Amino acid sequence: MISTIIYDLDGTIVFSEPIGVEALIKTLHELNISHANFDLNILIFRPINDLLKLIFKNNEHMIRDAKIAWFNNYIRLAFDEGMLKLAPNIKETLEKLKNKGYKLAIGTGSIYTLVDLTLEHFELKQYFDEIVTVEEVESPKPAPDTFNLIAKNLKVESNECIVVGDTKYDIIAAKEFGAIAVLYDSPITPHKIKYDDIHTPDFIIKKHPELLKILELLDRKKQ
Repeated sequence: MISTIIYDLDGTIVFSEPIGVEALIKTLHELNISHANFDLNILIFRPINDLLKLIFKNNEHMIRDAKIAWFNNYIRLAFDEGMLKLAPNIKETLEKLKNKGYKLAIGTGSIYTLVDLTLEHFELKQYFDEIVTVEEVESPKPAPDTFNLIAKNLKVESNECIVVGDTKYDIIAAKEFGAIAVLYDSPITPHKIKYDDIHTPDFIIKKHPELLKILELLDRKKQ
């Protein structure tokens, strides 16, 4: 019986990746670093710490300065300029899931400060029973550590969980964790990182309310 729904945040609940890319381009420009050799539209789906380590080749001083600059640029673009958008129908879907008694969680590669600001901005905090960010695990997605910690904190088993995310990293982590993997076919996520022939989701949804139909289907199969 499914008791818990674990959501990815960026690209699934909110459309943040274009902001992350623009913030990174601005940051590199401020630091006089060319981004011509990097496909930022793909790399931005990695945790920002990993991405900056790749760009600055583990130069801790540059990574620290770039992280501060990126964070400030992201905040300005996302909240001051209003670029951050909520995925269609997600709030209504969360409301219905909560009313049906499901535990809801977020497992994200983002940092807690940004997660907290995002949920506060869109008035979503009240829906979630647990939040695990990249700062709390040794190995982020596609490793299953994020979901393992959520399950431990909520005292649920992996086979009670559905994971909803927009990339193959979510799908890989969900499968390793032992949950049902649902791909949210986000309109902003590049197709080549959604999934491939090896890492296939159990279900694909194009709209968030479709998850409710999947839950009904799974309930009927259990009867």
